[in-house]
Amino acid sequence: MPICGQGAPHNSAAYDEADLALALVLEGTGVKMKLLEAVRYGIPAITTVEGLRGLPGDAAGAFPIVSDGVSLASLLSQLSESTDSLDDMAARQLAWAREHLAPDVLTHDLMKELIH
Repeated sequence: MPICGQGAPHNSAAYDEADLALALVLEGTGVKMKLLEAVRYGIPAITTVEGLRGLPGDAAGAFPIVSDGVSLASLLSQLSESTDSLDDMAARQLAWAREHLAPDVLTHDLMKELIH
């Protein structure tokens, strides 16, 4: 199983063969772009609480959150038993992105803030 991590290419080639993205962010600021990039390419992603920081809406309802190696191993074990789980996860994450990150949604929220 090929694994891409820090220093992975910033293009779709890194996602061509991927079944799952891990955004195991422990610290940082702002929105974690690798997480959103995975959603963009239709790859379901697992993250941490820090990985969701800065994302709008109920991102925690769309992305499985792990806190340590044990919870990650448990989740990966569950996911390995069914590709439907990965497909469902990808669909849930894409629906979340469409609801909260669509250009008209972001523009509306920005304009609302600017007007007030």
